[in-house]
Amino acid sequence: EGQSASVETALPPASIRRVVAPIDRALLRALVDADGTTRTRAQYRLAPALRDLPLRLPTGWRPTAAWWNGEPVPLRASPAELDRGTPQLIVAPPGTPRGTSVVTGEFETPQADIAGLGQQLELAPPTLPGDRTPDETLWQITVAADQYMLGRPAGFAPAYGWRWSGCGWLRQPMQSARDLGEWLGEPTDLPEWQPGVATQAYLVSTSRPDHALKARFISRVPLVVLGAGGVLALGL
Repeated sequence: EGQSASVETALPPASIRRVVAPIDRALLRALVDADGTTRTRAQYRLAPALRDLPLRLPTGWRPTAAWWNGEPVPLRASPAELDRGTPQLIVAPPGTPRGTSVVTGEFETPQADIAGLGQQLELAPPTLPGDRTPDETLWQITVAADQYMLGRPAGFAPAYGWRWSGCGWLRQPMQSARDLGEWLGEPTDLPEWQPGVATQAYLVSTSRPDHALKARFISRVPLVVLGAGGVLALGL
C-alpha cells in the first residue's frame, strides 16, 4: 500500500512544425454519469489566422453552450457544406480575434450503457474541415467510481500511470485538470468542468482527430471475482 509506479507515457510532446497548424491541439472530455447520461466538452486551440470554427456533430449530439476565449457565443447553423454536403454548425468570435484562440463547445451526447461486464462505450468526435484537423488530440473519459476500463482503446496512446489501490494496480491520469488547461491554453474565466466526486478519469491521446474512441468497462464486483490485475492489464 502506498507504492506507486509509472509505466505508461505522459502527454505527447509538442510537434516540431515548419508552418503553424490551423488547430494544433484539441481536448475532448466525456462525462458518463452513473445512469448513462453523457455530456461532452470539446475544445480546440486555433491559430491567429482563423476567424471561425465549423463543426459537424456526430449523430445524436445536441449543442448546449459555446465559448470563444471564455466569452459565451452562439452556435449558428450554416447552409455551407462540410464533407459531402452535411450541414454544419459555426462557432464565431464576438469580435475580431487577436492571437491564439481557444474555442469550447459543450454537448449532450447519446446515453451510454456501461454497467455490468464487458459493455462498450463508443465516442465519435465532431468532424472538422480537412484543412483544420488538430495535430494532437487528448480524450478524457470520466465514469462512475465503480467502473473500470479494460485494456486501452485501439488507436490511442496512454497518458496515464499506475497507482496501488490496496487491492490491485489501477490507472491514474498523469495530468490534473489544471495541467490539461495549461496544455491547451484554456481561458481562466471558462466555467469549470465538474465531473463530480464519485468518479474516476482515464486519459488517452491520438494523432488521428477523426478516430472514434471505443472502450470497454467492467464494474467492481465482476472485476474482483475475475482478478483485478490480470483483467485490467489486458490490452495495455
